[in-house]
Amino acid sequence: MQKIVVFLSLLTFFSLAFAGERTKGKGKFKASEDDDQNFIQKQLIHEGFKNIISKELAQQGLNTDLFWEKYQQGLLEFQQPLEERLREKYRINDKSSAKQKIAFQKALRKKKLVAARGFGGINNIIRRWVLIKISRSQKFPQNRYIQLEGEVDTSALNRLYYKFVKGKSTSDYGSLFVRVNFDLSGFSYSDIGIENENEFDSVIVDKWVEWFSLNKPLNISNVAVLNEDYQGKLDSLLVMPSDDMLNNVPEEFVSSLLLDLNVEIENLDAKPEINAYEYQISGRAFLKNLQSNVDIASYKISKTTKRYRISPNISQANLLANHVYHLIKDHLPKVNRDIKNLTPISAIQRIQMQGFKNTTQLYKFIDLVRSRGVKYSVRTKVDSITRDMAEVIIYYDGELGQIKSLLNGLKAAKTGLLFDVIDTPKALGIKFKSENSVDKL
Repeated sequence: MQKIVVFLSLLTFFSLAFAGERTKGKGKFKASEDDDQNFIQKQLIHEGFKNIISKELAQQGLNTDLFWEKYQQGLLEFQQPLEERLREKYRINDKSSAKQKIAFQKALRKKKLVAARGFGGINNIIRRWVLIKISRSQKFPQNRYIQLEGEVDTSALNRLYYKFVKGKSTSDYGSLFVRVNFDLSGFSYSDIGIENENEFDSVIVDKWVEWFSLNKPLNISNVAVLNEDYQGKLDSLLVMPSDDMLNNVPEEFVSSLLLDLNVEIENLDAKPEINAYEYQISGRAFLKNLQSNVDIASYKISKTTKRYRISPNISQANLLANHVYHLIKDHLPKVNRDIKNLTPISAIQRIQMQGFKNTTQLYKFIDLVRSRGVKYSVRTKVDSITRDMAEVIIYYDGELGQIKSLLNGLKAAKTGLLFDVIDTPKALGIKFKSENSVDKL
């Protein structure tokens, strides 16, 4: 019996956030006549910080647009009580004078700007900064500009990112489960001196799980192999209708993911008499959200050929295991980046699409819903389709009323799509209209 040992590369890992590394930022602020220089400078610095944060999020491969959508949504909710209190203070009602309303609007503007500077602790993300330049437009003197450089606290930024992107409706961070299938062609485990396939498969998979455990993003709390117990629960979950899944998710799968990996190993040539062997290795992988059964990403491991000339004291199984381990490991950072961009799903809505003239029109509408619904983390899946009828499932993070508003709002978009939103107690749907059916004035 051979013992398989997977040798890790002798690499020294360095932090990407070198001490003293600065990111350049710039910002713009439109001042009013009542703003003093201290207030203007604070607002400019805040805008510059936001620009640096956007650059750092993009550098990390995180979803910058979604973060600011969620952040702005939270800020508006935070600012709402401020407006209500000021209305009471300035006694704003239908009978208020123009002078009262002007004073109220000025006070409200300043209150909101000050609140925005501190909301979420965003200004604490930049731990040190250097002012380069403050300027103003000659043509429009109220427009002020800033250039600065700052050092980002990347740990604090990641916490802020996931705080807003995960949303209030999502529970604790979940697990990443790994399931791997090894498909051998042209040889068997015994041909490479292995009596039990687990001596080969499990060692490699455990090393991939170990890599993920050391490098997992902040939105993953645990990494584990999908064992038989979990597999049984997953099988039971996946046979449920999509509409029922969110309400029946086992605790282990809440906010969790599955990396499903298939590795193909083919023996292309074997010359045992001279200890020469040639293998071809390839594979495919899928990253799935277990809470909703939505595919997040897919990966292709291109075919690579490895030739071995094995000396008497070298294990063929060890050589092959190490090559397979390192080949797949090189793809794992891409999986990590996609996990970082994971957004929450808290609800599912089935929508009936009817009257589309072709699938091009249907998918154009689906793409529009997905792009305009970024603030609700919208994902879509066509569940069934016939010649002029389709069932589309929308996965999202929010309330049904928000999705209805989103669909109704798309009617005003200049896309060339003509449709009505069908909203009844029994169903929500889209009915496409031809140009000929539109009433002409």
